[in-house]
Amino acid sequence: MRLLERLLKVAVAVLAAAHGVVFIYLCARRLTYPYDLEWMEGGMLAHALRIGQGKPIYLPPSLDFVPFLYTPLYPALLALLGQVVGLGYVLGRVLSLASLVAALALGYRAARHAGADPVTAAAAMAALLAGFPFCGAWYDLVRNDELFLALAMAGLYVAVTRPTARGAVLAGALLSASYFAKQTGLGLMVAGLCVVALGNWRVAWVYALAAALLWVGGVGLLDWRAQGWFWTWVYRAHARHPFYARRALLETPWTLIKQAPAVWAAGLVALAVAALRRRLSRLHVQWALAAAAGVGVACLGFGTQWAFYNAYIPGLYFPLVALAVLAGAGAVAGPGALRPWPITLALGVQLATHFYDPRPFCPTPADRAAGAALIARIAATPGDVLVSSHPWYPVLAGKPAFLHRMGMMDAPAAGLGRPRGLDEAVAGGRFSLIILDDKVSWGHWPTLSTRYYRAGTLRPGLDAPRVFSGAPTIPLWLFARRPEGARVLWAAGFRTTDPEIRHSMAEVTLSRPQVSFDLAGSRDERGCRVELFVDDRLVRSATGPGSDLPVRIDWDVRTLVGKRARLEVSDHTRSGHLAVEEVWEVE
Repeated sequence: MRLLERLLKVAVAVLAAAHGVVFIYLCARRLTYPYDLEWMEGGMLAHALRIGQGKPIYLPPSLDFVPFLYTPLYPALLALLGQVVGLGYVLGRVLSLASLVAALALGYRAARHAGADPVTAAAAMAALLAGFPFCGAWYDLVRNDELFLALAMAGLYVAVTRPTARGAVLAGALLSASYFAKQTGLGLMVAGLCVVALGNWRVAWVYALAAALLWVGGVGLLDWRAQGWFWTWVYRAHARHPFYARRALLETPWTLIKQAPAVWAAGLVALAVAALRRRLSRLHVQWALAAAAGVGVACLGFGTQWAFYNAYIPGLYFPLVALAVLAGAGAVAGPGALRPWPITLALGVQLATHFYDPRPFCPTPADRAAGAALIARIAATPGDVLVSSHPWYPVLAGKPAFLHRMGMMDAPAAGLGRPRGLDEAVAGGRFSLIILDDKVSWGHWPTLSTRYYRAGTLRPGLDAPRVFSGAPTIPLWLFARRPEGARVLWAAGFRTTDPEIRHSMAEVTLSRPQVSFDLAGSRDERGCRVELFVDDRLVRSATGPGSDLPVRIDWDVRTLVGKRARLEVSDHTRSGHLAVEEVWEVE
């Protein structure tokens, strides 16, 4: 039997190491990707940029900025570190990965402290890495989840292992800090009180006082500095979001169980056997409470409107820690009790059945080239550019960031109305170019057609970078500003992609001295041309600029005013193309 147990541990160790290698491969491919891996990464960097510039992040919603509904610790740390090493995607991802490593190390240490063997402890943490796709491919993003997880785990670990007054103060401080990384830390703060009370009820009041003072003091200070807007965004705005009780109370627990059935079965059986055999120690009850709190936080998070799979992270992590703790000698070993190998076996089953292909989560050289093309387009556009779902892209092009699309949804949902100045800026033609994503809600842009026309579409992975985590939100629609006072002559956009093709527009009467349009595509004077005919006579022509970055074409037609004209776009090449979206006449 002992030989079989040793063989089992070797097999599980190999599986755990394999998942570690896969995750390291993922990180190596994703870490330096210079664009959004997930559509809100750039928004988080914009928060850090404002903090670094000494600007508030909790303020009335406006064209310039609308905050995410999160507490500020993560972007504040980014801003601080950014002053030293430079603010960007790599810094944010390194901070998240460092937090993840800290959480894994603490989980491993908690299991070893309970008496679990090294292989079982490591396998439990490897099972979290195996849940990378299940949790939305989230662990390495410029997001606050891993910092919250590390602080919460650190607080619970101290609460369990240091049942003294000083330990209670430190646990309270760490769990309070987890709230300022993400609001769901509040649930784990409450669980922390139960954990401390189980360990040493005499110092529970010390924990409660320390946690309460730090939480109330931090919230009060932030709200005072923000003139009430901190609490408006992190609590009141959240409270107005619909809560889906069925999804929270039924669907989320069932999803967590389905994701790791062997883990849950082994954990519940081990817990029941340990209780029946009176081998269940206070230590194991404490971590079981932490696991229940993690599941509760996951259910609460995923039950909220617009939640994503990252909400599952605490519901996966804390039960894995508790299971590894149950494998300690005090719980399932000894006369008349189970040996630890069933838990090791369950973790091995979990690891063996949750391998995944990492390649769909990794950017390719083509994605990097597409991102470079988009940034070049933004940089080449004179004036400000609004990229509503990826506000860091203009920053990469040397331009200012503006509000994120998430804020355009959050502000009205919170009862705060439309962001101030947005509709006026769009109606007034403030931006030279507006880039909207494939998930755009046209109702969010009621004044767009006043001054803008659809100047083209981007191709994901070709001239717009893809995302690889979270909601698949990709830049798609280009809207360019019409010239002041322009009258549209031909509104239908058209492209030539096939050889020997000709588009002919209906005749119109010219009434102004200049015809203008934006033209992109192949440069070929003979094969690819846009031509203006008057009385069936060619009077003006143009060819493409030789790239997909459009250039403005202006034709002087003052001698043709009052005459009937038609426009033709022709392509007589096998590989060339032209793109024209809208043609105007201007004064």
